[in-house]
Amino acid sequence: MRICPEKAITEEDKVIGIVRTGKTKEGIFFSEGELNVGELSAVPVIRQLKKTVIPEIDIAIFDAPPGSSCPVVETLNGTDFALLVTEPTPFGMHDLNSAVEVVKTMGIPYAVVLNRYDSDSIKFEQIIQSSNSEIIARLPFEKRIAESYSKGKLFLAEMPEYKKVFADLYSEIERKLYK
Repeated sequence: MRICPEKAITEEDKVIGIVRTGKTKEGIFFSEGELNVGELSAVPVIRQLKKTVIPEIDIAIFDAPPGSSCPVVETLNGTDFALLVTEPTPFGMHDLNSAVEVVKTMGIPYAVVLNRYDSDSIKFEQIIQSSNSEIIARLPFEKRIAESYSKGKLFLAEMPEYKKVFADLYSEIERKLYK
């Protein structure tokens, strides 16, 4: 476009997704990005989403897909800490290993949360720990949590006994960041 003497090539802006912001009834600010169906890359939407984070906010939490894809790398770019959430399955372990490699390469401190934890999770827990990754929380495999989500409800509203688990998780992340 820049060097064509005939101006045969033009450039146009194209909307590939949207970014929305809002505030929950509890006063929590949030932003979300949505990629239009058929678009190839979510990275520009993620970049725009990260620009919407309100400057007065001390902590911003970004959610990314599992693994080590370009959207994951873009989401991690510029972050202070990565919380890698996995499930005790072969697929979960594969995605976790990929994500660990990314955060190590990017020099981002991280820890692991083992989701859907049950008595069969011990072998996965040992694999995670043997790779020098620290598990800082274990969320149980509990049918009530899935039922809550299937009804479109926040499980913490339905099961307030888990608030302490998340408060402890937050404290542990804070401890790791500010030690």
